[in-house]
Amino acid sequence: MADPLDPEKLWETECELAGPRRPRRNHSPPASPRRLGAKVVVEAANGPTLPEADPILERRGTSSLPDILANGPRAA
Repeated sequence: MADPLDPEKLWETECELAGPRRPRRNHSPPASPRRLGAKVVVEAANGPTLPEADPILERRGTSSLPDILANGPRAA
């Protein structure tokens, strides 16, 4: 049986890929980019990360796929 994971620690979990979405009204963003455990961030909604996070993610070597590409039109 697995131990429950604290929701506040979820984004700090070491993983390959994270897909944050825009937080609901009055909710905080998923995680500080300094604590994010993913190697790649795929923005799963419009604007889930702040522009200020980009240089932090870059310094950490975390790749980011912006929402405009991740949510682009689908091929028929």
